[in-house]
Amino acid sequence: MQYFYKTKVLGASFRTADEIERLAGVGCHAVTITPEFFDLLIKHPSTNESLEMFRNSWKNAFGDSQITDYL
Repeated sequence: MQYFYKTKVLGASFRTADEIERLAGVGCHAVTITPEFFDLLIKHPSTNESLEMFRNSWKNAFGDSQITDYL
């Protein structure tokens, strides 16, 4: 039986970073993770390159100001 309730999936209790990556690939909306898992998931050369590009773009557009200056 289908009721068509609008729901979102929250994944939890992971044992490996691969489990989190696979859930992201199938559309899991959110996960609860430890700081250690977070560090594992963002450590990638492309992440570092993207962060550096963002920092440069921000500095070109806004100088030394911070996001909190605009809140």
